[in-house]
Amino acid sequence: MLCEGQPQGRDLRLLERVRSQLERNGVLDWLRAVRFVPAGGKSELRGQLKARSRIHATQPIRIAAIRDRDFLRAADALAMRAEAVKPGGEQAWPLSRHSIESYLLEPELLESVGVPAAVAASLPELASHRLWYDLACSSVEVVRLLANRERLQIAGSPATIVDRNAAVDAARRATVAWQDEVNQLFGHGRATIEAQVDADAIDFRADPLVHRVHGKKLLAEVEKRSRLSDLGDRLVRHVERNTPPRALADDLRLFLQQLQASF
Repeated sequence: MLCEGQPQGRDLRLLERVRSQLERNGVLDWLRAVRFVPAGGKSELRGQLKARSRIHATQPIRIAAIRDRDFLRAADALAMRAEAVKPGGEQAWPLSRHSIESYLLEPELLESVGVPAAVAASLPELASHRLWYDLACSSVEVVRLLANRERLQIAGSPATIVDRNAAVDAARRATVAWQDEVNQLFGHGRATIEAQVDADAIDFRADPLVHRVHGKKLLAEVEKRSRLSDLGDRLVRHVERNTPPRALADDLRLFLQQLQASF
């Protein structure tokens, strides 16, 4: 089972903790045979998935992968999940939340490692503050993926991109450097980027925003407000010693059950 991150990184440690808990609960009798292997970033993850699937095509070894959702819309995430559980599929199964860090952003869990209750309770407000900036990033991510170019940068921050028009303008400005490619993909002018931002806004708001905005950066903001420089590590260590987040366990259980159905 390939995952994002590095050896002994956050993704591996959390997924292994959940796998261990599911095995202890007797969820699937073959869980002890599952081994998570960190593969780096998403491009490396998909490359390794393709390579390993072809190498082991004639062997009794099943290769699969799990990844952060990032800003995937619900329909795209479901389609990717369906492909990911096919034998020989070359897609990674996306989580339900933006990133694995998003599962750590639960008030009770945060308070258990020293985050002040007032900061933990402010999660919805902090997520709402990120909304339009992350929607601009989401629109530009579509351009990057379709144009197969390096990540385009948004000029601004959650403090300056605070409404729909600002998100649209930030996404539009970021695409100017590759105007030819953007014109081919989105047409000339503002209207299609507006449509992209509006569609993403509807999709984001179908879930709690805490789950959909950038999880790592939201965690960093909680860390800053809590004045806890090692908040991420504290949370992972706490999960390793205690019950893992239920939502993450539910996601991994669903993935494994879908894989089993395809055997």
